[in-house]
Amino acid sequence: ETPGDAPIGEHRIDVSFWDGRVTLFVYITKTHEGKPGTLRLTTVNRDGDKVRGAIVSAYMNGEQISQMMTTAAGLISMDLEEGIYDIKIERAGYEIKWVRDVRIRVRRDTDIGIIVLEREPFAAEVRVDVPSKTITAGTRPVFAITIENIGEFDDTFKPHVTELPPGWHARYMVRDTEVTEVFIRSGESKTLDLEIIPPHGIGIGDYNFTSVIESSALVYKEVLSLSIRGTIDMRVGFDRLRVEMRRGDTASFEVTVRNHGRGISLTDVRPDVSAPEGWHVKITPRSVTRIAPGERKVFNVVVIPPADIVAGEYRLRMTVGSDQISEEAEFRVIVAEGPFLALFGVAILIVVAIGLWVIFKKFGRR
Repeated sequence: ETPGDAPIGEHRIDVSFWDGRVTLFVYITKTHEGKPGTLRLTTVNRDGDKVRGAIVSAYMNGEQISQMMTTAAGLISMDLEEGIYDIKIERAGYEIKWVRDVRIRVRRDTDIGIIVLEREPFAAEVRVDVPSKTITAGTRPVFAITIENIGEFDDTFKPHVTELPPGWHARYMVRDTEVTEVFIRSGESKTLDLEIIPPHGIGIGDYNFTSVIESSALVYKEVLSLSIRGTIDMRVGFDRLRVEMRRGDTASFEVTVRNHGRGISLTDVRPDVSAPEGWHVKITPRSVTRIAPGERKVFNVVVIPPADIVAGEYRLRMTVGSDQISEEAEFRVIVAEGPFLALFGVAILIVVAIGLWVIFKKFGRR
């Protein structure tokens, strides 16, 4: 058997039979020198199921030479130069397995067979959908964190967040319910929604914090980052907060919407007035497509109360909404009696007074 990296040329072989000897010659016409051999193996668990994603590393003289990951079928095919290797097989949730002194020969397959990996009693695989997010100030980002129990036994996991900036808050949710711990059976997984709540008025910048998942045996940490690239701030102002009018008249005033944010435009800005039943409110323009940072838009509001309204003070609430944020403000409408009604009331009083005088004259003290 000739080695795959034998050089081209004639090679002498001496063969001895007791005291006899014969010399043979082999001429190599083609060499595979510099070409690799192939390591093959299959990873399974104790139940015989294929283990995908196991990391296989080849070491020579204590130095890592190559590394690959097993396929969904638990297979690996790794090309290596000729030599003697120590093979390390590892996967989260399983005990590390070593296969020592594996000889790799040029242009040959070396199959070390089926490698059985033993599960660790308690282990988990923690995955974050997107560990880094970019948001605008005023929003609450949510990180989806999946915990898969790959240990041999059921386990309870306790999540919390460390290294949050001052004034920040965080909570873990499962189906919109806040949780402080979660029970997961072996082989199953659950997804937690980590909601981050920055303080009001947070500035533009990059922020880091750590999601920590504690199990019965281990602690799993995931560094998360949040980049705030703009601030949202809307201000609503009235030219007057109190409008006086007489019954049957209409009142108008101006509403100014200012974008006090940085880097973010307010889009689809639309004011709306919540008024009592029977009132009519007209707003011009009905909406504005965009208000850039530092700019403002003015809306004209006309209020028309019903004809039979009772004189008095009425409080109306205006809500200015947009795609990014909404703000509420309150204003008052003072409705007074009309001049005709006041004269009519005075006339009634005069008629009553005259009637009383006539009755007194006619009947006297009787």
